[in-house]
Amino acid sequence: MTVRDASPPRPLSNAEPEEIYSETVRLEEETFSWYDPDKWYPVRIGEVFESRYQVLLKLGFGSASTSWLCRDLREHSYATLKVYATGNSQASVEKNVLRHLGDITSDHPGARLIRVAKNTFELPGKKENHICLVLETLGISLADIREMAGGKVPANLLKGLIYGVLLGIDYLHSVARVIHTDIQDGNIMLSVKDRSVLDRLVEDELELPSARKILRDRIIYASTGLEIPDQPGEPVIADFGDARIDEGAFDFEEEAMPDLYRAPEIVLGVPWNEKIDIWALGLLVWDLFEGLMEYFHWCEDMSMEPILDVWAGLGLAGLPPLMGAELEPFVEDAIREIEFVIGDINTSGGALRASLGHPEPYPLKFVEIGNEDNLAGGCESYKQRFVQFFDAIKEAYPHLTILTSTSDRNCLPDPIPEGAWLDFHDYNVPENYINAFDFYDDWDRAHPVFIGKYARWGVKWSDMRGACSEAVYMMGWERNADLIKLAAYAPTLQNYDPVNGQWTPNLIPFTNKPNGIVYTPSYHVKKMFANNHGDVVVPVTADAEVNPVWWAASKKTDGQFIVKLANYASNSTEARIQIPGKAGLEASFTSITAGPDDANSVETPDVIAAPAVINVSGDADGIFTVELGQFGGYNFNAANMQMTTFTAALAGIFFAASASATCTTSWPGFTCRSTQLGCCLDISYGVAEQNGKDENWRYDWSRSNCNTCKP
Repeated sequence: MTVRDASPPRPLSNAEPEEIYSETVRLEEETFSWYDPDKWYPVRIGEVFESRYQVLLKLGFGSASTSWLCRDLREHSYATLKVYATGNSQASVEKNVLRHLGDITSDHPGARLIRVAKNTFELPGKKENHICLVLETLGISLADIREMAGGKVPANLLKGLIYGVLLGIDYLHSVARVIHTDIQDGNIMLSVKDRSVLDRLVEDELELPSARKILRDRIIYASTGLEIPDQPGEPVIADFGDARIDEGAFDFEEEAMPDLYRAPEIVLGVPWNEKIDIWALGLLVWDLFEGLMEYFHWCEDMSMEPILDVWAGLGLAGLPPLMGAELEPFVEDAIREIEFVIGDINTSGGALRASLGHPEPYPLKFVEIGNEDNLAGGCESYKQRFVQFFDAIKEAYPHLTILTSTSDRNCLPDPIPEGAWLDFHDYNVPENYINAFDFYDDWDRAHPVFIGKYARWGVKWSDMRGACSEAVYMMGWERNADLIKLAAYAPTLQNYDPVNGQWTPNLIPFTNKPNGIVYTPSYHVKKMFANNHGDVVVPVTADAEVNPVWWAASKKTDGQFIVKLANYASNSTEARIQIPGKAGLEASFTSITAGPDDANSVETPDVIAAPAVINVSGDADGIFTVELGQFGGYNFNAANMQMTTFTAALAGIFFAASASATCTTSWPGFTCRSTQLGCCLDISYGVAEQNGKDENWRYDWSRSNCNTCKP
């Protein structure tokens, strides 16, 4: 075998750098609050380490290290040099884990999808040595792809990528006995199939050296981003600074995982094992797959009012809420999110939305700050956190209505900002809903209310007793329509195939089977209210007190009267309804009635029938006589037989693409399909069907007009 001599180091560029920053500018790793120059090694472009690795350019930086593209003068190839700052435990952890992985010989298909070390060495530091890792050079990350795609990755490409990640994780767990603990989009990168991508980076650096800041004892370089490759590589799992090697029963108890993505075992402080990587991958898939646009498309398809809820700094892992300067990046992120939703196409966010297939702004009117911030130790801090978001959003978008995440006045600023609405959550038992018929009569009218969550509690399936009590409660809303502006049953949907009712009851339970949708009495009652509402509440004169029969009445501008009744009793009763001055009218009478404990379920979906509609005639005095069955809800419409029809259809999740793509690749045994990612990548993906299901995924892409579409 012929062994080539080592290459000589390349000469440095004599060209002027792209930019030289002032010494007062904090650049790259300097932006970390914990940055200490004595702990970070001052790598210089052109340096040669170990008489072998010549530094060509800076690839990036992290919280504890910098990464550099090097040329291996012995192997005549590229390598990535990761130089750790001192005083960081991740350095020795990753070094040991990578040494462990490098000692394993395996034909497991996931072994090639793990980034291992080619070499390790140390550089002298001021107080201790810097650990250095020589690694395979990888390309763009899932985080880069996500940014290109406007926040989410098309399902077809994602499936191919995750298929590879699962192989890698299986290798780590079953063969290497390693738990990664930090599976996230920035730690999953694509291998480089075409070396010319790196050649172009190096040539560009020689022609126009990267921007930098020159100090007395070091140079801080700006990172050079990788371009989108002509061909995508395989997903490779990288960064093992927080990994654990199993030396026994895979049973750990110490802290692990990023705070916001911790598995339940970590949060609860109980022993954990390799399953936390699967938890993290599940969160990652959801984060990459479920984009913001799908929810707005769903609202458009079903004529629903969207309410954008933004995170307000409160976590559920026992950590203190973010406030002030720490919270500000999330406030700014909320502003950018709103711009994406409603911004003009001349704005950055609006242009991105348009590139994803929706040039028109979404019809957003409401933004809620947080969710139930009165809980989990968030009450006192919410006073300041709410105002911080409220002021910023109102300054940028004064026409939006801002909602609090709680109606608890102890958790709200005093005074509450003018124009703010309150979100009131009210899960309750039927008797309390009955007693709440006049609950809102004496509320302060200064701040309108959104009933953000309500449902009868205490049963698995929505029953007639609960639905009837919800009807009484909703009549109270109609009677206070100047105060109660919006309402939402929660949860609305629940799939009972993978789970057996995590939150119960639900408005619409369903399964994956044909005709698997269950229409509960709560659904029918809500539908009756939604399709029969007036424009003006009108007074009712009665010869009896409310309870057990309850009522509310309204009138539409076209003269139609609507009367709602609920009989919360185990016996039937007769009701006589008179509309003064309206003799000889006909009306429609919609009714639903059943036993108090009757319920529709997955097993018995037809116990309670859908509401029945009949026509009734008034007498010469304008009196209509109707029968109210036990625990029934009723809607009475009088005038010209005008009824609103309602068709419900569950919208499928779909993806907005800026254009269709053409399959450019085929693989034996795979069906070629295609889509488009962002503005320049045509994705071809192959699917192999087994047992009627898509079991295997492959992917490729072709580039076009990508010069303005770099991550």
